[in-house]
Amino acid sequence: MTKRWWRTFQHIPHGLLVGALAILNSPLMWAFLVGFLVYEVIEDWRIADHSYIDIQGFLIGLAVAAIFYIGYRIWRWWRRDDDSIR
Repeated sequence: MTKRWWRTFQHIPHGLLVGALAILNSPLMWAFLVGFLVYEVIEDWRIADHSYIDIQGFLIGLAVAAIFYIGYRIWRWWRRDDDSIR
């Protein structure tokens, strides 16, 4: 596995965490989101290590969390219709 992919996979949990915080506590989610992006931009400016790779992993994790959340909401909506028939 190349270093690029390793760095991408390392940052997926951060995106999952922010996705979970979006459901549980929106202000805390914004703090983590802005904090992560500011940190990555400053790190790239300071040492020029292509922080877009880290942000890519973060966005993959955030997208996975969003897909799970949308699927959960659709499942809840579907179950509600089943319960109303009974």
